[in-house]
Amino acid sequence: MRRWFLLCSVVLGALLGAGVLGAQSTADYSLSADASVDIPTQEVSYDGDTFEISQTGVADPETTFIATASAPEDADYVVYVVDKGESIRQSNAGSGTGEVPLDLGTLDPGTYAVTIKQDSTVAAMPLVVRGYDLSQDVPDETTAGTETEVSITADAIHEDAEFEQIVLTLWDGSEEHDVTASRADGQRYTATIPAGTLDEGTYRVVSRAETGATAFDHNELVGISETTTISVTESPTTTKSGAGGGGGQVSTATETATPMATRTNATASPTVTATPSSNRTATPVSTTERSTRTPDTATTPSETATTEPTASDAVTPSPTTGEGGSFSKLVFAALLAGVVGSLTMRRRS
Repeated sequence: MRRWFLLCSVVLGALLGAGVLGAQSTADYSLSADASVDIPTQEVSYDGDTFEISQTGVADPETTFIATASAPEDADYVVYVVDKGESIRQSNAGSGTGEVPLDLGTLDPGTYAVTIKQDSTVAAMPLVVRGYDLSQDVPDETTAGTETEVSITADAIHEDAEFEQIVLTLWDGSEEHDVTASRADGQRYTATIPAGTLDEGTYRVVSRAETGATAFDHNELVGISETTTISVTESPTTTKSGAGGGGGQVSTATETATPMATRTNATASPTVTATPSSNRTATPVSTTERSTRTPDTATTPSETATTEPTASDAVTPSPTTGEGGSFSKLVFAALLAGVVGSLTMRRRS
């Protein structure tokens, strides 16, 4: 009998040492939910242990929250809802991996913890029971180095809910930025992301309504928005044109002087023709060639002026220039002599 007892003790000790029996590791358990929001990865301390979380459950008062527990096959456990004072407010048993419904009853808006417990707590995730429905209007894209505004609307869904401030959070896995929103009008708030805050890349964005109290070493929430993304592109490079620019392209203006028009002196070539007839008529013809402009347009206008004197008009010789002046004088003298001779003959007769 004693020998049998010693054999059993040795086998039991070996099983415990190998981990076949006894408490499971926390790595074997986890909690998730379809009704959840992605948040920046953070650590939460509870029941003497620290848990890394990257999402929070979201539910409304007087509803049933469905938690999905991942656990070893046939492992029995209990899922709890715990308030910020670490008092158990709801519970339900589960086995293996599966969904565990949790009736929230009349829980007030705030932050709670959903946990899986065996001999100790082996998994945990936060749960926000909403007092406000938050929606955010985030642009799809912005430019690094510019100020960006995000509009947030907070609609109350519980008459007793209150919040102290609304905070916008942006993160990309390597850095995290919090921006406190200011009230615009009514239930609308504006979060202004200062220029130079964001580098080029893609950021995740979430807004939350904080009460100012603390729950599980973090700010208590009564509202949280859905998570969305924003793309940040590189700032445009300004290139200055002009002389003296360092490294910029310099614009070059080229002017082509148009040669001045070449003027051709006008040449007057008056022609006077005497036609002997009973009625003497002097018909001076004046021809003037105007200047021609080059190189754009070649124009050679000519003007011909014809004067027909009447019998009552005195014969006036046309002005002459150049070598034709002597001939004109002879013609004029001949005409004058003819007129004098005609008058003398009339007197004699």
